[in-house]
Amino acid sequence: MTDRPFRKGCRKGSRESAERAITDAEAMDGENRLLSVTELAEYLAVPVATLYAWRYRGEGPPALRVGRYLRYRWSDVQRWLELRVA
Repeated sequence: MTDRPFRKGCRKGSRESAERAITDAEAMDGENRLLSVTELAEYLAVPVATLYAWRYRGEGPPALRVGRYLRYRWSDVQRWLELRVA
């Protein structure tokens, strides 16, 4: 046993993990940023259901699965929009 009582959510190395998460979050700005379905729907001004329908039909921007969640790379969304406008 340790001398200190266990505190929920505190682990050895949690400060380093938090600092790395902040650095990773800063790196996600710009081209590599991952958008949620809701964020992309708001940006495109379309319902969330439209994004799912586009994905089902293979018409929308390419999406990634992150666990059980769909994410869209900002660079892929920009490329998809450029192809649709051209």
